[in-house]
Amino acid sequence: MARREDTRLLDAALSEPADRQTLAESITGRLRQLILDGQLPPGQSLRPADLAPRLGVSVMPIREALRILEAEGLVTFKPRIGARVAEISEEDVEELYLVRGALEGLAARLAVKNLTDAGLLGLHDAFDEMTAARANDDFDTFSQWDREFHRRQFTASGRPSLVKKILDLWDFGRRIYAIVPRTRASMEPAYEAHRAILVALDNRDARAAERHTRIHTEEASERILKALRELREEGAAANGGSDDSPDDADPGKAG
Repeated sequence: MARREDTRLLDAALSEPADRQTLAESITGRLRQLILDGQLPPGQSLRPADLAPRLGVSVMPIREALRILEAEGLVTFKPRIGARVAEISEEDVEELYLVRGALEGLAARLAVKNLTDAGLLGLHDAFDEMTAARANDDFDTFSQWDREFHRRQFTASGRPSLVKKILDLWDFGRRIYAIVPRTRASMEPAYEAHRAILVALDNRDARAAERHTRIHTEEASERILKALRELREEGAAANGGSDDSPDDADPGKAG
């Protein structure tokens, strides 16, 4: 008679809680990307009962995912209302850009000291791509080369840990950037800022490169704050007040 194998280790390793946690992590990642990309805008209701059929799962892993996103500051819970995508405050914008300005200014200054001729040529190439996108009113391509310009600029600093901190801040701020209207008018200030930075790099002027990079982040912050205030004014006018209707029970509770 064949010996019966002991399956207790398999039962422990493949138990439902572990499987559910893996599913919750997958849902967390998907919702996080949708929030950061602005596809789920600030204030969007996130009722587990609405999300479950769309994601093809039960409400339990969704509730776990929402709690993770709450800890990351991307989701908020209110009594009788439930989960919503966290609003973006003026303080959020100011803090992000103050930190970005300091780190990017430092990276810009260090980059001038280490910038090679080939590196400078790469920055000119990136700026040329921005120029072409601007001429075609192509905001998405313009934004891609805007980021690439700065990635090349900051990489020249020779400080990979500093560059990683900057890139992490860019990623965290994606949902904030989505506030600014994607128009030619919004490209012009960024384009001129890059032109000034490039002139400083051509002249190997570290102080000017740092100054213009900081000014660039300050001006971006001002544009976003302006857009945020306009959105709030439009929302207040459209709604005529706050929406306090209940969305769902607290995702930590059964329902």
